[in-house]
This record gives sequence, structure tokens and C-alpha cells, in this order.
Amino acid sequence: MINSFREFRATSVSCGALDPITSPRLSFTFCLQIKAYEKLECAEDRMKQARDIYDNFIMKELLARSHDYSKECLQHVQKHLMKNDVPVTLFEPYIEEIYNHLRDEPFKKFLESEKYTRFCQWKNLELNIQVSV
Repeated sequence: MINSFREFRATSVSCGALDPITSPRLSFTFCLQIKAYEKLECAEDRMKQARDIYDNFIMKELLARSHDYSKECLQHVQKHLMKNDVPVTLFEPYIEEIYNHLRDEPFKKFLESEKYTRFCQWKNLELNIQVSV
């Protein structure tokens, strides 16, 4: 379902292009990078990935003055990076803000969309095939 939701958000006309939270491509890409970071076991790899995420997503938005996430998120990440501390949960505040935003209006629109209807029809077909086998 996440792929259908992602496609819906990518094609949605109502999405703002510069807003990091409402931009479909950026927030999903940001989330995917964070999820990849969370799977890393080596602290050195996490440090490199954390710096890349910070530079490519957070710092870019700060420089463009379009960083719409809370100051607490930013301060949390900066504090840990300055200490060279890279816990698996480093970007958790950002994930929570993105999920909280997507959970509201964007997801409600998705549930009312043709993409969701098609997704449900496909899942129904898959279940019927499995039951009949």
C-alpha cells in the first residue's frame, strides 16, 4: 500500500513543491534514507550516512529557508552530530513529523482516490486466487 500511496502523492496536484513536509518526493525520499540509516549496524557507516542525510536534506532546506520542521528536530540531530553520536533513532523526530503530517489530509485524500480503489481491488483478487488454490 505504501507504493500506491507514494504514487498518489507524487501525482497529486495539491502538493506544495518547496515544502519539505508536503512535497511527496522529498518526504518519501527523506524517509527512505532515514530507514536505510536505521538498518546500518556499524557506527562508522551510520556517521557517514547521517552526515549525508543532514547535508542533502536538512542543511539544503535550511539554506533555502524552507525548513518547515520543528526546531526541536533540528536541535536533536545537530546535538548528536556535534558529539559524533549517531544512535539508530537519530532522525526519529523528523520521521514522526512527516508521518503525523501524512496521516492527516494526504492519507484521507488517498483513501478517497481511484488509486486506493484499484489497490483494494488488486488485493481482493490476490486473496481470491490464494483461497481458490
